Amino acid sequence: MRIVVITDTHLARRATSFVENWRTVALWIAEARPDLVVHCGDISLDGAAHPAELIEAAGMLADLSVLVRFLPGNHDIGDNPIAPGKHAEHPLDLARLKQYRVLFGPDRWALHAGAWQVIGLNAQLFGTATAEEEGQFDWLGNELRSGAGPLGLMLHKPLFRTGPVDREPMSDMSPVRRVGGCSPCCEAASCALSFPATHINRVSFSATASSIAGPLDGLLPARRNAGADRRKGGGHPHTCAER
Repeated sequence: MRIVVITDTHLARRATSFVENWRTVALWIAEARPDLVVHCGDISLDGAAHPAELIEAAGMLADLSVLVRFLPGNHDIGDNPIAPGKHAEHPLDLARLKQYRVLFGPDRWALHAGAWQVIGLNAQLFGTATAEEEGQFDWLGNELRSGAGPLGLMLHKPLFRTGPVDREPMSDMSPVRRVGGCSPCCEAASCALSFPATHINRVSFSATASSIAGPLDGLLPARRNAGADRRKGGGHPHTCAER
């Protein structure tokens, strides 16, 4: 299965340079003909503050002739808190989340790509203490229990910057270290692919997993022995991401 991952398109009619960038990418996708396109968030320029820009972005993406799965970013539905008591400048807006689902479909999903189980998560819910966050954790637990093979995660913000023991609050990452619901996901994942708001490019490895945080302009290939199925105590090497 060939998957193309895109992110941070920041589309709106007023964002002419981003629109031109998207036209170039859309032409490339049409020529590449992947099995799936995943958009990892910040679809719109500022749909969180200007709902019409979510509609504009959805219209620009509607012409893709391949299957597309979307995940929301902070520019689309607002941001999650970086730590308890530290509110985001533009906090999560549940009305925008509802609009996002109408325009782009589910904000969390799971699929199988060959031997891999791939899970897309709404990173903007982490740490919000909402029923939506709890619902996502319940759904995630069910997916992890039913899955087999190596696990890949896709989300707009990385689960951590340098490792699961991170303690420093960062605006460009998900505060899952303070939310126990994602611990099984961190432990089970063979590869985590995310696109932080600061557009940094970072690849880190552990004995059994890779974490890739990339900006809009490209990805680095994951180490080939990073795909063992941690839920079964081992497995064959898999490639998480390639150019």
